[in-house]
Amino acid sequence: MTSRVYGFLGVMLLGGMLFAAGCSKPEESAPVQAESSAQRQPTVNEVFRKAEADLREGRVEAAIAGFSAIIKGAYEKAPERAFSYAYLGQIAYRAGKMDLAIENLNHALNEQPALPPQVRMTLGNAYFQKGEPVKAIASWEELLSRQPNLPTVRNNVGVAYMDLGELDRAIQAFEQAIAITPDHVRAHENLADAYDKKGLKQEAEAARRKAAAIRLRRDAGSEQTAPASGDESG
Repeated sequence: MTSRVYGFLGVMLLGGMLFAAGCSKPEESAPVQAESSAQRQPTVNEVFRKAEADLREGRVEAAIAGFSAIIKGAYEKAPERAFSYAYLGQIAYRAGKMDLAIENLNHALNEQPALPPQVRMTLGNAYFQKGEPVKAIASWEELLSRQPNLPTVRNNVGVAYMDLGELDRAIQAFEQAIAITPDHVRAHENLADAYDKKGLKQEAEAARRKAAAIRLRRDAGSEQTAPASGDESG
């Protein structure tokens, strides 16, 4: 069974309420470009909001252009700069450009270490996808030092340790994920894989049965809450 590393928030969720508290004040949010005419130039925050809107609507190239303009034109340490780097990093990650993702995400965290958790989460994922599990673990562990109760991150740490052949550490990480969220099906499945690699067949089978039971309960719940099709013919 293939081990599973995955994220828990999408590229679209960096802004909105998470960002609002850190926006530049109106008097700080200078135009992105110096005014070359009487026409008013948009502020950094206005350009940022437009780039976010472009991203939500699937206009990725326009969003990239907006975030890039902010990085070039915003004052140093402006919150929009850090979030722009973070968005560009997640866009690059989704496009499979791990080097670019890592570069942008590190820029974001250097400017604003307390960005939302998915930024450091994605940085770890990018390192892992690039074949650098040690750096992935370092990124995820830094996140866990700030927010320890993130089961998905602990699951990913376990996958990286399993990739390194450190099975005891992997098992510990999967167990920690399950302790936080007992129904974390992927952690149960990964725990089964780790037990298999250690030759602990009974433990592996028990973990796999738990995972299957969780999936069965979820499937049953989905069927009960699904709307009727409205087609009663036949």
